[in-house]
Amino acid sequence: MLWTTLPGANCENPAPDLSAIADLKASFAEEGYAVFAESGRIDGARAVVIEHSDPGAGTFDVEAAIDHFRATENDVIATFAMPVFRWRSGVVELEGGERLFYFDDEVIEPFPRRTCIVEGIGWDEFRNWERRDTEHPLRTFCTAQLRQQRDVQSKRDRERWKDLPPIRAKEI
Repeated sequence: MLWTTLPGANCENPAPDLSAIADLKASFAEEGYAVFAESGRIDGARAVVIEHSDPGAGTFDVEAAIDHFRATENDVIATFAMPVFRWRSGVVELEGGERLFYFDDEVIEPFPRRTCIVEGIGWDEFRNWERRDTEHPLRTFCTAQLRQQRDVQSKRDRERWKDLPPIRAKEI
């Protein structure tokens, strides 16, 4: 949203569209984030799948999911999206110097309502997760739990929609 306009003739920064930013933030769900699954500690690291199961509550906000994960621990300094490996992923820098990574490797869904947050690993480990010749136990955990969350969410959605009238196609 900050980069929707081009710099001026002398490369001065454009004024951000603050109304668009406010509209985006207003569309995010504020409550309802929950832990779907937690890995436990593996070599000092852990992974947690955070979900928001109510599709009517607003857009999934990865920063709100991170806040839910961190609770009252170190404050988040910055989050950076890293759309690499065909994942929806990113890195989080915390006040105490720690770094978190988050990702969802099933980007076929248009509006996913979960993310896997990993703490206690370094850049090298996270970078190598997409290599075909390596397998990390936290990556395996995240992949399995993200799939399970998708299946659980599908069941929730079917239950929510079961009493709605069927969709009818209009003949052309």
